[in-house]
Amino acid sequence: MMRTRGQQGANRALDLVVAVAALLLLAPVLAAIALWVWWDRSGSIVYAEARVGRGGRPFPVYKFRTLRAGSPVEPAVAVAGDRRVTGPGALLRRWRLDELPQLACLLAGSMSLVGPRPQTADNLAALDAQSRDRMLAVRPGLISRAALLHLGEDEVLAGFRDPVRCYRTILLPAKVGLELADLDTWSLAQDLRVLVQTAVQVFTPGARRRSEQRVRDLLLHGGAVPVATS
Repeated sequence: MMRTRGQQGANRALDLVVAVAALLLLAPVLAAIALWVWWDRSGSIVYAEARVGRGGRPFPVYKFRTLRAGSPVEPAVAVAGDRRVTGPGALLRRWRLDELPQLACLLAGSMSLVGPRPQTADNLAALDAQSRDRMLAVRPGLISRAALLHLGEDEVLAGFRDPVRCYRTILLPAKVGLELADLDTWSLAQDLRVLVQTAVQVFTPGARRRSEQRVRDLLLHGGAVPVATS
């Protein structure tokens, strides 16, 4: 769905309003998390990770550090229980609090509030060309309905062999398919619904359980092999 100039302006205005309001309201939370990460002594408080944005241009995505500095970069997917994850990082990743520094990306205009989540070059290469081109035609989003529906993927992936392959061949295409479908029906009202749902469901145990079941079903249906348990 092509957005008119007015729709693009309204979307950008929403991004700025939410980013400024969130930074003001969450300032104590951001400060507490920063102190917690610093106290863990596992590296810098915030780090920048290269992602591919609109038009195929690389840009930095900011996150609170959840992996120890100097950790191996492989495997590319850090699942629950990964030894590279710091003490604070386990909780930050579970509740998606490590993503909060990306509010700065909203202010800078490299990201939008709602849209396809920004991907690494390697993840994009795993997608079909049409999906990849459609994703790169818009600014990536801080949140998305697909990300919300797959909240529990880290925990579930830990129970399957080759999590990186499972993610890139099964979960990533499913998530991108949902994100592209939402682009076709885009409206400001839809973005606001996703914002409210995210704020509520990220911290709702029932939503996480439903997410984990959804991810597990997707993996099993896609032929993923569970880790053998004794």
